[in-house]
Order: sequence, then structure tokens, then C-alpha cells
Amino acid sequence: MPTSELGYQRTADEENLVRRLRVIREDGNAIGTDEISHLAAEIIKHIGSPDPELRDELGFTTLAEWIVERNALPSEQLLGFLRDRLGNEGIGFHLGESGADSVFQRSFSLLVLALIVAADNRREFLSREDLQQVAEGLITYCKLESDFRSRVSKRGWAHAMAHAADLADECMRNRNASRELAGQIVEALAAMVQRSDRVFSGEEEERIAIALTALTPKDSASALKQWIDAHASQDEATRINWKNIVRSLYFRTDESEMSARLVLAALQEELCIHG
Repeated sequence: MPTSELGYQRTADEENLVRRLRVIREDGNAIGTDEISHLAAEIIKHIGSPDPELRDELGFTTLAEWIVERNALPSEQLLGFLRDRLGNEGIGFHLGESGADSVFQRSFSLLVLALIVAADNRREFLSREDLQQVAEGLITYCKLESDFRSRVSKRGWAHAMAHAADLADECMRNRNASRELAGQIVEALAAMVQRSDRVFSGEEEERIAIALTALTPKDSASALKQWIDAHASQDEATRINWKNIVRSLYFRTDESEMSARLVLAALQEELCIHG
């Protein structure tokens, strides 16, 4: 069987899909509209492949163009993808397992969901119940995920924390997200940060800070203060992660939001002192 540059042995189906997607990347006119739905389903089927070229460089980037940029997939198909990725073959795939290739299935399913919610943020096809289901799935995921690796040798990005933040960001910006639901999402994301057993090495703090900007500056600053104050007995990795998140959010907060910036500056100092 063909082998990717990073050592993963592709199946015949994967190799065929890689070749097709390479052609599409080289010539955007190499596919007609009738083929897009079929190929999108094939990409979703292989979105958890350990092969980083298929999963990330070709698969995800192609889906992002079709779903968000070109609006090339019907809403009914996107709803089908949404329900599929919320299930046991998506973000629930071996949830709780750590150090295995299953993380790619879960993590990139989060990104598929983020693309679908991002598309809805542009053209409004999800119902309030649909968004609620996505949020509940994300909250459960954040509570149970245990694989916090960033980049994996010979596999590429796993990035579960960053991808959870990406989905949280899109959900909280959605018209169907109530203030209460947004609070629940960020609480779950914060709990995931709290459980991380390693210092972030893939700029996860930036993705989390971006998600937090979906709240008002005052709300995001007070929420961070509340979470950090409630977990004073932090280990070193957790302290560093929180410090970097606070710093990232500080620089994303407009200078006119002085009260929020003062809270964030005080938190940075507190986290440095505790170190």
C-alpha cells in the first residue's frame, strides 16, 4: 500500500482520495458541482485518518472551502454531517482514550462541526435545537477528553484543545446561543484547560483567547478571574497555561476597555507571583 511522507500506510481508498484532492487543489475547475456532495462525504468518512496530508492539508482545507467559502453543499447534507459528527463515530469516538490515533477522529470532527456552525453564522439554516445539540456535545466532549497533545510525531496536529476552542467560538457567536448557553460552553472549555496535563505547545492559548472574545470584555475578564480564583492550587503546567491565556486575551482586549484590562493585568501578575 502507498505510504505518506510521514510514514502512515494509506489504504487504497485513502490513496485514491488523496490523488483526487490533489488534482482539485491544482485545478479548482477539476470537479463539477454534482461531484462535490459525494466527495465531501468521502472526506468526512476519512476525517480521522492518521495521515496528516489526507486529514488536514487536503481534507479539512477542502471542506472549509466548500462549506464556508463557496456554500457548495446543501443544508440537508450539512445537517446530516452535523448529527453524524456528534455521534460515536465523531467527537464520541473512543472518548477518554489518550495517546492513540483515535484523537484525530474526535478532534477533526470538532472542526467539521465548527465549519457547519460557521456556515450557519453566514446563512442561517440551523435551528435553536440544532445549536443546542452541538453545544451539549461540545460540553460533554470537554469534560471527557483526555488527550491534550498538540502536534504528534509522524501524524501531524491533534490539537483537541484548540479545535474545541474553535467550535466554542463559533457556537457562542451564533444567533441561537443564549447568554446562559455561552456561559456553559466557556465553563466546559475552562474545565478542559484545568485538566490539561501539559503546557500548551501549539498556541492553544491563542485559540482559547479568540473564543473568549465572543463574550464582552467585561464578561471574559470576570469569568477568567472567577475560574482562576476557584482553582488556586494549580500545578505548574496549569498555572502557565492560564497565564498565557490571560496574556493572550489581554492583548486582544481593546485599550478602551480599561476595566477589563485592569482585571486581566492583575491576573497576569498574580499568576506570575504564584510561579
